[in-house]
Amino acid sequence: MMHTQTPTPATKLRVPRSAWLILGSGLLLGVWVGRYMWDFAAGYNGALLLRAGLNPYSLQPLLNYPAGHVIAWVYPPLGLRLFLPFTLLPYAAAINVWLGLELLGAALLAWIWARHFWKFNLLTQPAAMLILCFGLNGALLWQLTTGNVGMVEEVLLWLALAALLQGSDFRFGGLLALAALLKVLPAFFLIAPLVAFAQPRWRAFGWGVACLAGVFALNPILFPAEWQQFRSMSTGGAAAGASAWQQVLDANLFQYERDTGADNTSAL
Repeated sequence: MMHTQTPTPATKLRVPRSAWLILGSGLLLGVWVGRYMWDFAAGYNGALLLRAGLNPYSLQPLLNYPAGHVIAWVYPPLGLRLFLPFTLLPYAAAINVWLGLELLGAALLAWIWARHFWKFNLLTQPAAMLILCFGLNGALLWQLTTGNVGMVEEVLLWLALAALLQGSDFRFGGLLALAALLKVLPAFFLIAPLVAFAQPRWRAFGWGVACLAGVFALNPILFPAEWQQFRSMSTGGAAAGASAWQQVLDANLFQYERDTGADNTSAL
């Protein structure tokens, strides 16, 4: 009697640890060398003005600090509270802590994608990591070098979409509202429950509307003065601030000269 031997599945080859070390070091080096993180400066500056009892949306007070880059906060006031703990540190230390958090956020994004959306194994498919880090016009690398608060927004947004796939309607609405708290654009994903499924998910849509309305209502309720400053900046800043913006550009050019050691940029 002959017995047929069941073929064993081929084992996947693991990428050598040295390859991941080279890839990770290259990514970190690219971020470190190219870092300027001007978007982090916006949050840090706004939080400093807030602690001082000043208008966090005003450019003029920042002109009194020629050693720093003049970039103001431009998002709703509730999201600015995220940066208050960083003002307890000097700027040089705070920006490095923020970079570390951004790198953790990038790792969390990769985990969310691999678990819920794009089924890949980072240990056996280095091309997947290359695409995540350097693909899509280098979006992730650009995110890390600018230090934009969008990394927090993206983690919250993708967690919201993962919750939607898992059928957790309330968690979808809450996470989407938190993501939109920093930038309003994620609110457009409110239509995802209605267009991404064969049958519209009205319950998820309802929770999204309720959470968004509740979170956005906290801005004028908790911070009425800052909400008015935000509205004034959003609606009238472009018309009234041409001269102020010219001062900002001049101040940042001066700081660029200090950073690069340039002697004369009068030709510019």
